[in-house]
Amino acid sequence: MKTITKISLTAICFMACSLFTSLHAQNEDTAQTSFGIRMAGVTAGWYNPSMDYWNDTYFKDNGWENSFSGAAYYGAFIEVNVIKDLRARVGYNYWKETVKSGEIPIGGYTGSEKLTVTLSTLSIDVLYDLNLLTFWGCKPYTGIGGNFVFVQAELTRTITSLPDEEIKKQGQDYTASLIIGIERPILRHLTTGIEFNYILGKYIQKVIDVYGVTQEKDVLLSGPKIGIKISYMF
Repeated sequence: MKTITKISLTAICFMACSLFTSLHAQNEDTAQTSFGIRMAGVTAGWYNPSMDYWNDTYFKDNGWENSFSGAAYYGAFIEVNVIKDLRARVGYNYWKETVKSGEIPIGGYTGSEKLTVTLSTLSIDVLYDLNLLTFWGCKPYTGIGGNFVFVQAELTRTITSLPDEEIKKQGQDYTASLIIGIERPILRHLTTGIEFNYILGKYIQKVIDVYGVTQEKDVLLSGPKIGIKISYMF
């Protein structure tokens, strides 16, 4: 985890220095633009977090047939102009995936388990337009972001002839995003785009072992996230 943190911090510093150098080189007369809402839109796509503790430890140790492999997300966002070619974005994303164990031994019985993890994310991103790389009306951009992630994990345990048992855990943590995307206008006030994020971070999951002792396990949320967006330009 320390290695991932160092890589993410290095990448963020490099991108921040690049943005600062580009902005500093612009003429003041052309660098300024009016501050205000640029666009609002919706987004949807696919996010595949690592979920290493669940996939590599819990599922394997308990004989699960399946594992986390990614799921769809959807959300909405608002962007504002800051200065020329630089903008800020505030957004919300919702992601949910359910994994089923199949038949497994549970405390001397045969049963099954189902784990559902839900991520509700509030994000703040800084984006920089790469106007020199514009092609066929498509404008590329890059950026960095920070995310506040609210996590809910629900484990349902089913054993024949016994009532179902539900274990719910909630928590929150922070992640970072490295961003690259392309936008293209399709109508006067309508723009579409494709965006790739690489998420860096984790959350802490509290689990109870066979002795009834509560332990904290790191669960990686790092992984690729790609989606499309449709925006209304103001």
